[in-house]
Amino acid sequence: MARLDAEREARLRLEETNGLKDEFLAVMSHELKNPLHLMRLHTDLLMHSPETRGVAAVQRSAGSIHRAIVAQVKIIDDLLDWSRLKTGKLRLKLEAVDLRAIVERIADAAAVDAQAKGIDLDAATRTN
Repeated sequence: MARLDAEREARLRLEETNGLKDEFLAVMSHELKNPLHLMRLHTDLLMHSPETRGVAAVQRSAGSIHRAIVAQVKIIDDLLDWSRLKTGKLRLKLEAVDLRAIVERIADAAAVDAQAKGIDLDAATRTN
């Protein structure tokens, strides 16, 4: 009986510790995102400011920083989602999605980039 009680106590401590870890991740994620949003705003300003728009080195650097920030925010968002999932706070909103429209928008966006590089992109859709 003593071993069973010890096992229950250990499991409860582990669950409590795990919950504290999830709460820590949630708080840490929010704290990390705040300065990243400020940095992203300033890189956007650098990339679109009339004074720096024509300066290739500034555009390359700001673009590189911007991409790194976007990647970090994505990782933090994934951590937040994982934490919400573990704590039961993640809510999913299920709804129908028009995949054809999504693929067409992606193809249209890719076609603009491809055309700028002299590449012809043709996305054909099939119906069954």
